Amino acid sequence: MAIQRFFYVTQEALIVWRKSEAQLSLENTFANDDSGFREFSNYLQAAPAQQSLMLVDVIEEEFTTDSMPRMSASDRRGLIARRVARRFGSTPFRLGVHLGRSKRDDGQDRVLYAAITNQELVEPWLEIITQHKVPLVAITSVPLLASDLLSTFRKPATNALFLSLHQGGNLRQVFIQGGHPVSARLTRVSDSTQAGFGQAVIAEVVQSRKYLERARYLRPADQFDVYLLADEKTAMTALTNSSGISFQVHIIDPAKALKKLGIAGNVAAGNMETLYMAHSSRKRLAQHYPSGKRTNYSRLLKIRRLAVSLTVASAVACSVVAGVLLTSGMMFRNASQQVDTQITRMEETFRRENAEFEPIRADSHEMKLTVDTGEYILRNTLPAEWVMQQVGQVMGDYPDMHLGSLSWEIETAAPANPENARRGRSAAELPVPVPEVTAVTARLSGEMRPFDGDLRQAFGRIDALAASLQKQTAFDAAAVVEYPIDARTAVSVSGEVRREGNVAPARFGVSLTLRIAPDAS
Repeated sequence: MAIQRFFYVTQEALIVWRKSEAQLSLENTFANDDSGFREFSNYLQAAPAQQSLMLVDVIEEEFTTDSMPRMSASDRRGLIARRVARRFGSTPFRLGVHLGRSKRDDGQDRVLYAAITNQELVEPWLEIITQHKVPLVAITSVPLLASDLLSTFRKPATNALFLSLHQGGNLRQVFIQGGHPVSARLTRVSDSTQAGFGQAVIAEVVQSRKYLERARYLRPADQFDVYLLADEKTAMTALTNSSGISFQVHIIDPAKALKKLGIAGNVAAGNMETLYMAHSSRKRLAQHYPSGKRTNYSRLLKIRRLAVSLTVASAVACSVVAGVLLTSGMMFRNASQQVDTQITRMEETFRRENAEFEPIRADSHEMKLTVDTGEYILRNTLPAEWVMQQVGQVMGDYPDMHLGSLSWEIETAAPANPENARRGRSAAELPVPVPEVTAVTARLSGEMRPFDGDLRQAFGRIDALAASLQKQTAFDAAAVVEYPIDARTAVSVSGEVRREGNVAPARFGVSLTLRIAPDAS
């Protein structure tokens, strides 16, 4: 969510900056006293609710680094929270940042602790902001943003001192080591247009170098680069008397920097704090101070907008689904109408065709008899699978017998006396005599292969097959109905065996009969 307003807090005042499209403009200034607090409260009461950011730029901001053993993320967070509370327990605006593994090979991690030690510079303004339910995105400071801002323009050296002029004559110095701010100073210098400005800047840099060496952030032999955020005139004034210095100076043009941050216009030589605001408005903040136990109206605003967006999206989705269902319903209605039309046509065709045939007359007794007889026949019809399963139990012992066809015959008893079925009916009704199935015969036809013309042996094999079928299957009777007969004159009828090489296969037929007992019902 875009930040539209900035509360820039200094030692003396709170300055309101507004961002609209690609413009940053100064809107109002409120002194750090009771009169300024009242005016600020009246301003917020009349101003619309906008996403806001508090940017703190004060002297009373302290940074210190420490080391800690390597451990899991959850344990590390707990230890950092306890240590930062022990170091800066008197202020709620404190922060612990894990910087990663130390350059020394000692298995330790580096941690940065930061805090605004004088909470009275922030607390009154924050109370008024909370009272008017202003959606405040975060509370951050210039030093916390310095490393990200510098990396936007240049790839900083391992040890970099970032300089910028704020509030007309305040020199902000942020020492960045390994991409993280580890020390910061805010000192008062003369205006950049006055004599002595350059000497004051060089003197402050030298003092910062000495402090960093005493604090063991630097060793005397370490490289030390200075990055100055200033226009050409200010930079030339600062570097006029820079002969003999032991560090390298890099100049960053604020006009080009502002353009790169997407802000139109120019920035005054002594108000480089606007670059920090422009930078914080275009990316998510990596580090910021907590606002205590106050209600986060910025989060509530996000939740409300998210709820509205989800409601709108749900309404759109429901509209789409309703349109799809309505279309499907209309298609289904058309299809059902077509089906009804076809059914009507088929019923009319059936009625017309059926009227041409003489109806079958049968009473309930005859209909029941017909249905029961049909069911009985279906129950007692031998399936081909069952027959082949029965026959398969035997055929494995006769590899030279090959079945070719299977046919069925049904034996029935004489139908019941029609006179018995006619009792109790009018003379116009016709009886429906149904014969009773008494037996089902399956006839198997096949060939004996190979066959060398020995009929005696063939007859014996066929008889043995029939006997095995009757003995080993569930059929009641098995009989040979066809024997092979060789009609050639060379074979005697007496059964004399003559082998004259391969001859035509010997055909045979076997009938299997299954008797069906009368239905007990």
